[in-house]
Amino acid sequence: MKRIVYLNLFIVFGLMISMEVKASGPSTSGGGFAVVCRSGTDQIVSAELLDLYEARTVYGFELMKSSGNVMRDYVRAVKNGYRLQGSHPDITEQEMIENVEKFQKISIWLSEDEKLPNLDDLGLKISVPLGCKIEPLAIFYDLENIVVIDREIWNAMDSLSKSALVIHEIYYRYYRHLTIDPDINSLEARLITASDFSTNLVPVRSGIPLKSSNGEILDACHFNEGNETSCSELTTYHIFSIANASHERQNLRVQFTALAGRPLISQTTVDLPQRVNFGDVFPIKSRQLIGWTAEVTQDKTRFDGTAIKLLIRRGKTTMTEIPL
Repeated sequence: MKRIVYLNLFIVFGLMISMEVKASGPSTSGGGFAVVCRSGTDQIVSAELLDLYEARTVYGFELMKSSGNVMRDYVRAVKNGYRLQGSHPDITEQEMIENVEKFQKISIWLSEDEKLPNLDDLGLKISVPLGCKIEPLAIFYDLENIVVIDREIWNAMDSLSKSALVIHEIYYRYYRHLTIDPDINSLEARLITASDFSTNLVPVRSGIPLKSSNGEILDACHFNEGNETSCSELTTYHIFSIANASHERQNLRVQFTALAGRPLISQTTVDLPQRVNFGDVFPIKSRQLIGWTAEVTQDKTRFDGTAIKLLIRRGKTTMTEIPL
């Protein structure tokens, strides 16, 4: 049986930004944005990292309050992310703080009158209040291993947004270099960043039964009767029965703990009825992933021990296939 492997991005990131990058060819980069509100004289009235603004106003996340200290907010968010993920990695608060310090060492600060180019990697654009704009805040140049930051906007943000920018750059850099469908926009990186700061998300392992119906310990990649399926370290999941809305029948739930290399921070599931047909498509329910679906790739069957397969897609892109 394969054990769940929790991807400790915050340790990985600490290693990445400590290394000198030597590579030829064009530089890849990723942007971080802020919602900036200005006065009639172009002075900043308020600034908030787009990830937090978007999660709060569009997706209904309830966010922790700013403490006034960047390091403290960063540690709180990392610990909250681990709590939601259900992992307890061997990393100390001091090591978390050192990641922020490493980030600061590779940061280049623009002068007050300099501005960043506007990278087109927002993905889904959102509306902002009158007098406000979505402005570029930071660009991570991967090959050069530097982060260029708009000093004016940074100084206008509170400690929560500042710490969230560090976490955003960790996730987005990782997502840009995934083997399976690397990200070309920051949409899902923004969502997972905000998840670390959220107080009202359902943890990723919530609802997974500890034991199967025959009393055996239920672990990832196991059917509820103990029949082992196959997981990779990039995708891990549990399978178990749940009551449907009318409580007259049992549906099957697939609950993911990692998916196509993406660590999950909140509950992510797909529910299947007793009878499915080839080509049936079901939404993957997640507050972190957008536009992910599961398509049945084997014809009519009941869940009586006969395996079926689900093709997991993000939009039109096939991410992985899992057997049930």
